[in-house]
Amino acid sequence: MRVVLLIAVMVGCGGRATPPVAPTGADKPELDVPVPWIDSEGFYPRGVAPVTPPLAASLENPRATTIAIRGATILTATGKAIERGVIVLERGAITQLGGPGTEVPFGARVIDGAGKFVTPGIIDTHSHIGVYGAPSSRAHADGNESVAPVTAQARAEYGYWPQDPQIERA
Repeated sequence: MRVVLLIAVMVGCGGRATPPVAPTGADKPELDVPVPWIDSEGFYPRGVAPVTPPLAASLENPRATTIAIRGATILTATGKAIERGVIVLERGAITQLGGPGTEVPFGARVIDGAGKFVTPGIIDTHSHIGVYGAPSSRAHADGNESVAPVTAQARAEYGYWPQDPQIERA
């Protein structure tokens, strides 16, 4: 009986399957947003100037102190390690990265990184701190990850809750 059942399964599984076809016309799904990418800087009506500076302006801080981290092992995330390296941050951004001979600007605050490792650009890329309040603060659960597989236009900075108890615990 088992042999007959095995043969029936093999015959049923044999043959060629037709490849899937992309939906067209009425079967094609439509986005529930006007465009696949929502640019938060483009939310203003035509002819109306934004009242806030563009988001790119927040990437630079003209009042930030110039900082140099000197003597650390720098892991660049490209497989390269710089021994006794130097990282210079000006206006809140990395402006120089190099070996021990890298020039440090006059007046920079120098941090001794000897015996330490620095991994610039590697941060916690998935954190709910300040967005999903804990413990069980559903009133402040401002994350919106379940509307599409990728929601690059949904920025946590707009729903950030600075009183989240997780911030102190982190």
